Amino acid sequence: MCRKVVSVAMLLLASWVSCWGEARPLASTDQRSATSEQPSLPLSTLWQIADESLRIIEESLIAQGEPVENLSISLPELYQKSQELQESVNALSQRFGSFEGSLIKLEKNLLHASNEVIASANQARIEKMIIFHLSSLIIGFITINIIF
Repeated sequence: MCRKVVSVAMLLLASWVSCWGEARPLASTDQRSATSEQPSLPLSTLWQIADESLRIIEESLIAQGEPVENLSISLPELYQKSQELQESVNALSQRFGSFEGSLIKLEKNLLHASNEVIASANQARIEKMIIFHLSSLIIGFITINIIF
């Protein structure tokens, strides 16, 4: 019997959890009627509805003479945990945003440093060519002066 109660409770919670996400298209041939609207009820209201539904299930099982554990006793704890998880997700999202910003800055700095290294290498090549040509000219003048 306890398994039935837990199964019913889990099924009930799973159905509400699916309502919190985006609405999925209906499995009908008319796909035009499918919407992707968010539920208009706030999360706390959904938890209250879940709590009330669990109490109704408990009362129904008690009325049938079945032994019942208190299904809704852990619902406030679940709600509190969901709030804590939501806060953690928000904090992680903010951290990810700042991390992403840092990575973008790092990428720009690496690109700038790479461009500077390429410019320095090009400048060194030009200086070597100038020195080579000047050396060739000087050696040519010296050679011409020695020969003539």
